Amino acid sequence: MEERPRMLSVKDLIVCGVFGALILSVGFILGSAIIMATGIPATGSIANMLAATFIAVIGLKIVDKFGAAIVMITAEGAISVPTLINGPPGLHKVLMLFMVGVVAEIVLLSTKRSNSGYLLFGVILPSLTVFLIYTFLVILGLPGEENLRGILIPLLAVSAVMGSIGAYLGLKVYDEKLQHLSVVQSLKSQ
Repeated sequence: MEERPRMLSVKDLIVCGVFGALILSVGFILGSAIIMATGIPATGSIANMLAATFIAVIGLKIVDKFGAAIVMITAEGAISVPTLINGPPGLHKVLMLFMVGVVAEIVLLSTKRSNSGYLLFGVILPSLTVFLIYTFLVILGLPGEENLRGILIPLLAVSAVMGSIGAYLGLKVYDEKLQHLSVVQSLKSQ
């Protein structure tokens, strides 16, 4: 008999939403100072890609089901609409981060949610986010595109490095410290 796909439960959706909000909160604290200091959209990723990827990996290890990355990352996008996190304020962030979530699911699905898949997630997703911020700035004619253009390639590289470090640390902390905690077990999807 064929196994039915595991669907996200209400509890899973709530956990994903909480982790999406946590990613935004940490990103807001770390990234806003850099964005305000430089005036260049997406430069806050230098500080928050490590933390955001760290948090996302832990959340996705807890809710280990298809769709969790889409929900978590899209929730972050929806909450970030009025902020400078993930680019200038606007509804475009919901679509942009939904796209990032879909790519995240493809990466995790194609690697069977293995630890190496999470490391690949850490390399690809932060850079993709920065690239999409730039793309949406250009398409929508939003301010900051010309400032970001000059540093885009180095910022993509730094984002990939910081994201890979965050993914590695997230896996390490989850595997060595968190996975056996009773609170994590109660949150873990069945």
